[in-house]
Amino acid sequence: MKLADFGFARSFDESNKDKMLTRLGTEYYIAPEMRRQDPYAGVKIDTFSCGVVLFIMIFGRPPFRQASSVDPLYKHFSDEQPEKFWEKVERKLN
Repeated sequence: MKLADFGFARSFDESNKDKMLTRLGTEYYIAPEMRRQDPYAGVKIDTFSCGVVLFIMIFGRPPFRQASSVDPLYKHFSDEQPEKFWEKVERKLN
């Protein structure tokens, strides 16, 4: 998967250790770290967003209704328990 939005591109060096604070990107695809306004690693945030896109491509629907802790499926990511998300998805598929 190749995604690019050079308006959001950033350079990193050892001094900032790949940590960002700026809230960027599409609200629906936002990772929990960014939602909590924690310092975050850009690569991990991009991987989460790519996962959302791939989920839509495979299942034909988004993995959650909204990227918010009030959404029960997204909350598993916020609570750092992604295995619970996958358990629910698996039950729905069977």
